[in-house]
Amino acid sequence: MPSERGGSANRFAPVLFLCLMMCSCGGAGSTGGGAAPQTSIFVSISPSTQTTIDQGQSVQFSATVVNDSSGNGVTWKISGSEETQTSMGTLTNVTSNSATYNAVPLVASPLSVTVTAASITNPLLTSATVVVINPLLTVTTTSLPVASPNVSYTALLQATGGVGALSWSLTGGALPQGLALSRIGSITGVPTSPGVFTFAVQVEDSSAAPVGPDFAQAELSLTVVTPLSISSTSLPAGLQGAAYLAGLSATGGSTPYTWSVAQGGLPPGLTLQSSSGVISGSPTSQGNFTFTVAVKDSSPTPQALTQSL
Repeated sequence: MPSERGGSANRFAPVLFLCLMMCSCGGAGSTGGGAAPQTSIFVSISPSTQTTIDQGQSVQFSATVVNDSSGNGVTWKISGSEETQTSMGTLTNVTSNSATYNAVPLVASPLSVTVTAASITNPLLTSATVVVINPLLTVTTTSLPVASPNVSYTALLQATGGVGALSWSLTGGALPQGLALSRIGSITGVPTSPGVFTFAVQVEDSSAAPVGPDFAQAELSLTVVTPLSISSTSLPAGLQGAAYLAGLSATGGSTPYTWSVAQGGLPPGLTLQSSSGVISGSPTSQGNFTFTVAVKDSSPTPQALTQSL
């Protein structure tokens, strides 16, 4: 019996030795290599930085799920401060890797909308970017200050809305000789001759939307007149109870003039005609009467002066 147990043990010895060798080899191999590192999966959206467009314009977005072997792509959504998607714009041409954002056609003030792409395989993986929609570009300058011949002149055109830097240009008519319009909307120079000059201007923004920059136009006029001056510095004396007639006069500006009593009062019984500047009537009291007259011309931006008499 002892010999049988020994023989059995001898038979299993090679098997045990082989197992030990295999385990030893396997352990040695694992210490030299190790498992392949996990590759991170993330969503990439383009454009990734904030995009600013005009109302009614569109932006094309694309997105990929990097290192996602399923190739399922993304889903799209828009969100913002408004309550409904209609007020924030719409998404069209939607696929698993692209979408077009269409801005609302009218905004009263800049509106921010967030465009988000989420992995279909793992919806927790997202990437988002912001689109800012600006109001319609509008020229707000409606009139210009009066200019004087041979006097330095400066006026700055104004506009609201649009995207980025604005660029101005002259599209019709002509400025007074001696004046020029710069790209920043500044009219400067020294006009050389009087007159009323009508011209058209255009302002263009720097939107990079596919439809191109937005623009607005306006027709303006600039009047070049000599400075307004009151020629009358004194008035003839009058007699109580006798008819009185005296005319006020002015030069420069644009006729017709409008006259008024700005301070004090005429002698009782006398009146000032606003269209002609004539003081007439019959004074009813004696005395020295001091008053101030005002005259205003008919320029688009009226000139006004006063004179004590």
